[in-house]
Amino acid sequence: MTSFKKMSSLNYNMIKELRDALMSPPYFLTVEQIWRAYEKTKPKRVKHRTTIGILTDIISLIRFELGIDNTLEQYSEMINRRFKEWIFKRNAGPVQFTEEQMEWLRMIKDHIISSVRMEVDDFDRTPFDREGGLGKFHQLFGSGYEKLLEEINKELAA
Repeated sequence: MTSFKKMSSLNYNMIKELRDALMSPPYFLTVEQIWRAYEKTKPKRVKHRTTIGILTDIISLIRFELGIDNTLEQYSEMINRRFKEWIFKRNAGPVQFTEEQMEWLRMIKDHIISSVRMEVDDFDRTPFDREGGLGKFHQLFGSGYEKLLEEINKELAA
C-alpha cells in the first residue's frame, strides 16, 4: 500500500503543478477555459460542466486528451459512476454492505472526488472525525479495512 500511496500523492502533486503551469505565463489558462474549448470543438463528446474550479477536473481533461476516455465528463461524475458500479459488484456477492457501512463509503467517495484518493490519515479530518474516525471505520469494516481502502481507491480513482 505504501508504494500506491506514494504514487497517488505524486499524482496529486503533479496535477496541482500542471494546473499552476497552465495558469501561469505564457498560457494563462484555467480548467474552465480548456473545458469550454473542448465544448466548442467536440460538442458531442463533452458533457456540460456545472461545477467551477474543482482541481480534480483536470484529471478528466488529461484522460480525454490522451484518449483514455471517449467522453469528457466532470471528475465527480466519473467517480460517482464508478462508485455505483463498484458497490453493485461488491453487493452481488454473499455479503452486502450495511446502511451504516454505505454511509461511510459515500463519505469516502465524496472525499475522493475532492482529493483524488483516501488515506488512513484522512480519518482524522472532517467529516470522518465527527463520526468516530479510523476507530469507527475499523469497527465497521474489520481488520481488512486497509485492503478495502486500497480497493476503493483503485476502483474509483484509477
